[in-house]
Amino acid sequence: PYGLTLDVAVKDYVEARKLLGGYTLAEAARSFAATRVPASNIPVPQVIQELIDLKKRNEKTQPYITDLENRLAGFAVFHRGPIKEVTTDTVEAFLNALKPGARNKKPKLSARSRNNYRSVVGVLLNFAKKRRYLPKDHPGITEVEKAEERTQEEVVFTAEQMRTLLTSASRTMTLYILFCGFAGVRHAELMRMDWSDADLKNGYITIQAAKAKTKVRRLVRIPDNLRAWLTPLAREAG
Repeated sequence: PYGLTLDVAVKDYVEARKLLGGYTLAEAARSFAATRVPASNIPVPQVIQELIDLKKRNEKTQPYITDLENRLAGFAVFHRGPIKEVTTDTVEAFLNALKPGARNKKPKLSARSRNNYRSVVGVLLNFAKKRRYLPKDHPGITEVEKAEERTQEEVVFTAEQMRTLLTSASRTMTLYILFCGFAGVRHAELMRMDWSDADLKNGYITIQAAKAKTKVRRLVRIPDNLRAWLTPLAREAG
């Protein structure tokens, strides 16, 4: 039925068996077929919207969803075509085309920012594979090299510098500086916190497991300087 002569069919069969070692040709064919999906013409912007909608239904945090939307918006503009056409070269070209914001005078993105964009595109491609818009053996971002992030020297502010920051900042930024600077609360954890997590009376902050980076509940002591700054600003909830 395939229009092959017997000698050509035998030749193909023998060559395939040599490559397969102990596996049969039928086993190899079934495995190959399982990893292939029909070519999907669904455009990238539509796949991105489906991903965002799923994250919202799964009640992911708003900062996480906002980050996905912001980073993937650029990818949707860069490649409006079908998701099936996204290759390793496509992702690398997108990353190379990224530019810092208007306020950033640096000529190119930092290694951390580039890797963050790379990671978000990886989330999109993995989602596309789960939806069978891409074959299971699509490389995703595995072949896109990560940028080398250099560890920067930590800076410790003096008491006078902290005082200057706190007396000059807006209320929202003041709270950010206080919790991160005096209690060591992580940025992402702080974005998920509620005032009810800060117990000024007993002197500790509760980082719930669902809000913690490590997914483990922990208590953070409220030092005297943090308590003094928070007392006039604190609310019962919100």
